[in-house]
Amino acid sequence: MVPNSLIGTIASTDEDCKSALETSLVPLYTQLDTFRSHLDAVIGLVVQNASEWQLVFKGVARTGVGLYNMWTAASWDDNTMGVNGSWRDESLHDGWKSGELSVRRVNLSLYGSEGDRVDLIFNGTGTDIHSWFTQERLISSPWQDLNSSATPNYFSIEGDKSKDRHFVINNNYGGCGVDKGWLVVTNSNSSIDCAWERPATEYTYPIMYSRLESKVRWHSVLGAGDVTVGLADFLTIQIDT
Repeated sequence: MVPNSLIGTIASTDEDCKSALETSLVPLYTQLDTFRSHLDAVIGLVVQNASEWQLVFKGVARTGVGLYNMWTAASWDDNTMGVNGSWRDESLHDGWKSGELSVRRVNLSLYGSEGDRVDLIFNGTGTDIHSWFTQERLISSPWQDLNSSATPNYFSIEGDKSKDRHFVINNNYGGCGVDKGWLVVTNSNSSIDCAWERPATEYTYPIMYSRLESKVRWHSVLGAGDVTVGLADFLTIQIDT
């Protein structure tokens, strides 16, 4: 039979251990509460930032309708332009075009055929539907060499109209085999355009972009297994007002 004094000692020891354990866990509980508070704040900020972007335009490639024409048309014709999911918010588009809508930032997103996504953020203050897309207004992009010291020969939505290349960020010409750039949407039906503008029958009117961290040689898309030139399924334009 265990003496009562020993039972009391064991019980007292258990209580002491429990108390010591609870005391040692207090800092951990405090850290967890702090972490939870920070996590809630971050989640709230992410949700807030996500809700700031409003979709103005979605342009689907390879529909036979040029994205530049969709974006700049005076009015949207859903029968001819709303092909395979292309879409435009007329209220936001008209307000931005007229200057009645105050835009802070613009997000141009490219959704690649391989599941990748590219985002370009622009300063939209004081812009209209054309003027936001410039090198001076570019805030961020995935391309490290597209900085203030870069000297692209085209950087505009209008782009190279003589070749029906729009939404162009191009570095240099010099012959079809050496043309380099970061982004181009081609609308050309010309028989004398470059072969890289029609990399395959199913890529009529493609959205092309560099999958590198720098500009890319457009002609590379014709190479078997090329992974340097991306072909986007569609692009979107969102604004933060």
